[in-house]
Amino acid sequence: MSWWRPLETSLPETEDEVARGFDVTVQQRDAIIESFARKIVDKGMEIPAVLVLEVTKPASFLFSQGVLVLGPVLYPFLGFDRVDRFAGFLNSRENIEMLIARIEELAQGKES
Repeated sequence: MSWWRPLETSLPETEDEVARGFDVTVQQRDAIIESFARKIVDKGMEIPAVLVLEVTKPASFLFSQGVLVLGPVLYPFLGFDRVDRFAGFLNSRENIEMLIARIEELAQGKES
């Protein structure tokens, strides 16, 4: 398998399928949000996680670029697709907002 993939095969077919970012689809974005939010709430780390996310939200684009720069180190451990999807997820502040909102929703449900 080649490391190169044609651009046409990696893009979603319609604009509705794209969740602002590199080539992250809405389904991938939602899966990332749900996974992170559940892990954070299960470990009882809602407050520190929301605090860190709020503080770092303005620099989310820079963090996405940092993930891509560290890609050659991360690829062997996480795989190309996971690293690229995570960088695409971090590319948009809206995704971070949705993650914060989901963490808060799950934390409210946990308290009830």
